[in-house]
Amino acid sequence: MAFTPHSTSKLQSEINVTPLVDVMLVLLVVFIVTAPLLTNAVPVNLQNRGHRPARHAAAAGREYRR
Repeated sequence: MAFTPHSTSKLQSEINVTPLVDVMLVLLVVFIVTAPLLTNAVPVNLQNRGHRPARHAAAAGREYRR
């Protein structure tokens, strides 16, 4: 079958969705497996020292004029 420039057959332009579905299923499985692993929290021991007032702007080296 040689290619002829004046061929009467139409070009078939279809997207092969099988690889797309395969990739989507693999990504779905990867996310389903990794999601529970990301929800495990690391325990952090934060000391509660109470509320400490913020430093005044002048004490921090900045002066604000109004």
